[in-house]
Formats: sequence, structure tokens, C-alpha cells
Amino acid sequence: MFENLLADGYLDQIGKLGPIQFGGGLLGSLLLGLFLYVIATKLRAENAWLAFIPVVNVFYMTYVAKRPWWWPVLALVPCINLVWVFFLFPMTLASLAEERGKSGLLGCLLWIPVVNWFVLGYLALSD
Repeated sequence: MFENLLADGYLDQIGKLGPIQFGGGLLGSLLLGLFLYVIATKLRAENAWLAFIPVVNVFYMTYVAKRPWWWPVLALVPCINLVWVFFLFPMTLASLAEERGKSGLLGCLLWIPVVNWFVLGYLALSD
């Protein structure tokens, strides 16, 4: 099977996408960190620089949203992580929006791809 892929040059094409995917992931991570940093500074939360550290920023988002620290830990437990993904994480996002003085439903829009970047930008840059 792989011989056919090599012969047709598909793996070469996939390898060329690596830098693009890496750059997109890096840009997305920096943008998320920047938006969360701005939200944290507007809410006068301590140690806003934690927003730029991957994985730690999920715990920091929970802290800024004034939710229990152990909620993101549930994401690491098999099967129970579904509770976090479908219930606790949306509640955290809604609380983050409410802390900024916006509707909690706006935080639930963070689930929609592409829209989530505009919502995060709105939460970070609005008054």
C-alpha cells in the first residue's frame, strides 16, 4: 500500500504541508494566548503571562473564569474527559464571557470553528 503512495508522490505532497501546518498551529496558539492575555489583564487577574504557555493556559482560563481548578484535570482522565468536553468546558467559556460582562451564550459560540476567533477577539478587545 505504501509503495503505491510513494510511487504516486502523495507522501511528498503531505511532507510539503508540514511547515504550513506548523505555522498555522503556532499562529493559532499565539493568537489564543494574546486574546486570553488581554482578557486576563482587563479582568485584573494575576500572572496574565500564563496565557501564553500551552496546557497551562487551559488551567489559567479556568482561573480567570472563576471555576474550580480541578475541572481541566478531568480532561486527562479517559471516559470522564467527555464530561469536561461537553459540559464543564462550555460552562468555563460561558463564565469567561460573563466575567467580561457579556452574555454567557456568547461564550458558547466559541464552539463554532472560525467564529470562535472572532468571539475571542470581541471578548478581548471590546469594552
